[in-house]
Amino acid sequence: MIQKVAMSEANISDNARRWLKAISFAEGTWANNKPKYDILFGGGTFGDLSRHPDRVIHTPNYSSAAAGAYQFMPGTWESVQRKLKLPDFSPRSQDLGAIELIRRRGVNPDTDPINRETLSKLSPEWASFPTLEGVSYYGQPNKAAESIITFAYGGELPPQNTYAAVESGGETKVGQSGSDDKPSSLESALELLRDKLDKQPYSTPSSAAYQSPSLESTAEGLLKREQSLLGQMFEKSRAEEQAQKDLAKEQELMNRERGREVARSKEAAAALALQALSAFNKTPQSLI
Repeated sequence: MIQKVAMSEANISDNARRWLKAISFAEGTWANNKPKYDILFGGGTFGDLSRHPDRVIHTPNYSSAAAGAYQFMPGTWESVQRKLKLPDFSPRSQDLGAIELIRRRGVNPDTDPINRETLSKLSPEWASFPTLEGVSYYGQPNKAAESIITFAYGGELPPQNTYAAVESGGETKVGQSGSDDKPSSLESALELLRDKLDKQPYSTPSSAAYQSPSLESTAEGLLKREQSLLGQMFEKSRAEEQAQKDLAKEQELMNRERGREVARSKEAAAALALQALSAFNKTPQSLI
């Protein structure tokens, strides 16, 4: 409890503020050089900041109850509010709630830079953040990593470490705390796919970009991820099959060579036997 109270009263670091700015920009809630804390999914507003409005808004493609500067879904907000003992839905509470969600995804808002790797880690939370592949984790519209990074740092060149992932074409040179999702075998690839699908209920983002999407768009996103994994598994299977063929061919050649050696040995033995027999037949009987 002491930690929760301390967090609620603590000052928010400059780096954390930069993260909040990036989220608001990506979620489309940034206006007049600041986040809009009273905005609903779809662009409408609400007046009571004493609690989450929990109001479902319908658009042609989506239906969502996301609200606030960081587009919290009611269930997501209830979770962070309970943990941090936040009293209301005020700007301060929303800021602290978003920071808690950043921490949950393994990113330190006070020290971790905004780059492709860290944005990807948060992509399951905010669908407007891109994965390392540059697309939404859920196959929905998203902001480009470069635009988020540039906006978060005020259009200025951020610290070199922040752009490491961008300048190296996605190969992050610093902050290597992310996990490697490349499967090493058919079994691990299937396990990775099952793990991601199992986490879907918890990973439902607070983002307005995802709320209750159409079945077609959701299926398309899942299909792309599954096709990618299946493609890797197919290539792995082909490589293993080719290796087995090469091994069998090598074994066959070895067997043939061994057979030739046995045949040559037999021929040599037979020749020696014939020579011995011939010499015996030529030996005078008196010497036998």
